[in-house]
Amino acid sequence: MDAPTVIDTGTYAGQALTWAVATFGSTVGAALTALLLRYLKNAGIAGADLLRNRLQEIIVNGLNAGAKAAADQLAGRGKVEVQNAIVAHAVMYAQDHGADTLKALGFDPTSPKAVEAIKARIATAVADPAVPTPPALDSLADGKITAVSSVQQAGGR
Repeated sequence: MDAPTVIDTGTYAGQALTWAVATFGSTVGAALTALLLRYLKNAGIAGADLLRNRLQEIIVNGLNAGAKAAADQLAGRGKVEVQNAIVAHAVMYAQDHGADTLKALGFDPTSPKAVEAIKARIATAVADPAVPTPPALDSLADGKITAVSSVQQAGGR
């Protein structure tokens, strides 16, 4: 009785795999790296857009809360004074409630640069008819936001 002949395919498969990795490994690795980098880049862009949208929501909430507070505190005062109070409240609200979002976008929430960015977003929100902002701010739709006090720019509340 002869012993059955056994063919060891593991050796052949191992050699074929080694040859394939040596031949195509760098090409496949480069392609996978390019795909991964593209995915991460797109994810970063989407993440930044989400942060900007969240900041805009915080600012609109601040405008609406500021309008409510100004209506209670400044009844009978001039329109410009009321608008200034609403904008100042919205800046403080965004600094308080959006500090993490501002930091993720690369701003120090108490810096003058952050205050200017918040005011620019306020102007954008007021000018956009699709964004529900207080009617007291309708005359600000031309994009001219009045000055916020230096105490608020320095981060004091």
